Parts: sequence; C-alpha cells; structure tokens
Amino acid sequence: MQRVKMADLEQKLKATGCVNNSGELLRAIFTLGIACAFDNATKIKLQNVKAGLIEEEAILKAILKRMGYFDGLVGTAKALTQQAAGLLESTKKFRASMRDTRDELVNDYSKGEIIENMGDVDFANDFAESLFQTLAELKKECARVAADCINRKRAMDKALAGLHQAEEEE
Repeated sequence: MQRVKMADLEQKLKATGCVNNSGELLRAIFTLGIACAFDNATKIKLQNVKAGLIEEEAILKAILKRMGYFDGLVGTAKALTQQAAGLLESTKKFRASMRDTRDELVNDYSKGEIIENMGDVDFANDFAESLFQTLAELKKECARVAADCINRKRAMDKALAGLHQAEEEE
C-alpha cells in the first residue's frame, strides 16, 4: 500500500517538473519559476511516506527476529518434553526391573526355606549363585538407566544452551 502511494506521489512530483537534481532545477527555473526549486507539499508527502516505509520495514524486521526466537522457544520446549518423557519411561522400566528382581528372589527363596536349609551347602551355593546373577542383571540395568539419564540431561542442556545463544544474538 505504501509503495503504491509513494509511486503515485513520485509521478505527481515529476509531472510538476520539480525534481531536485541540477538539470531539473534549471528546467524548473526556466519553465515554472524559482518556486519549484523549494520543497512543495507533494515532495513533503513523499518524504513522509518514505520515512513511514522505512519505519515499517524496521518494525517488520524486529518482529521477524522475535518470531525466530519464539520458534526457538517452541523447539526447546519440545526437546525438554521429549527428554523428560524419555526419563520417565526409563525410570518406569528400572522400577519394574527392581520389582521383578525382588519378586523373583522372594518367590524362589522364602524366609522359612532359607532358615530351614541354612546348613545345606548345595542350597547355600544355589542361593548365592542365584543372588549373584540377579544382582549382576540389576547392576547392568542400573548402568543402562544411569547412561540414559546422563545422555538425556546432556540433550536438555544442549536445548537450553541453544535457547540461551538465541537470546544473546538479539
């Protein structure tokens, strides 16, 4: 809209013969008189439209920068949510693994059975071996969960650091 208005005002200004360059100034002096050498209402309107257009452009550029910032916020929120959901799922699996390990040990070896067979070497060896294997599997699960938590924390830190960098660029 502003560009159309500016083009219209430029046409009106050229039609009067009053354009501010040396050749047009001499023509204006010989054809319309010295009054054309000074700013007229059309030229002032044209300057105002140009200034308004420059202001609008600056405002639009600032808005576009902000839009990029908000896109970054959305991306950061998405990454944080995704990583948090992954952590929740990982800890749920870990909890289930711990529960299953406990249930397995309780079902395989009741308190009464342990007390009753306390002097039996074969029973003690089986119990120790079973306990060792179960705890070794649980230890592996602990290591997996710890590594997953560390990786997810790094991903969250990276998402937040990217947001911080976007703020600094503005």
